[in-house]
Amino acid sequence: MELTCEKPKSIEDGAHEGMIIGIEYRKKPYKYMDVVIEFDGNTKLKVGYPQNLLVESRLGKLLERFGVDVQEGMQYDPEKILIGRRIL
Repeated sequence: MELTCEKPKSIEDGAHEGMIIGIEYRKKPYKYMDVVIEFDGNTKLKVGYPQNLLVESRLGKLLERFGVDVQEGMQYDPEKILIGRRIL
C-alpha cells in the first residue's frame, strides 16, 4: 500500500477565529485530552493536552487562559469550561 504525504493542517496564531466544539479523551499510550476546534465552519483541528491537571501543566495553563483560577485540590470539568468558547 502506498501512502501520500499530505500538507499538514495548521492555523496561524491570530489569523483565524474558531470555536471549541468538543473534548475527546484517550488512554493509550497515555491519558490525553484532545480539544476539537472548528475554524471557518469546515476545518477541524485537534490539540492534545496530557490529562494531568496541575497549576503549571499545559492543561492548567489552558484553563487559566479561559478565566479559571486553577487551584490544588479543586475539581474542574473541561467540557463545561471549554466547549462553545470562541478562540482567536
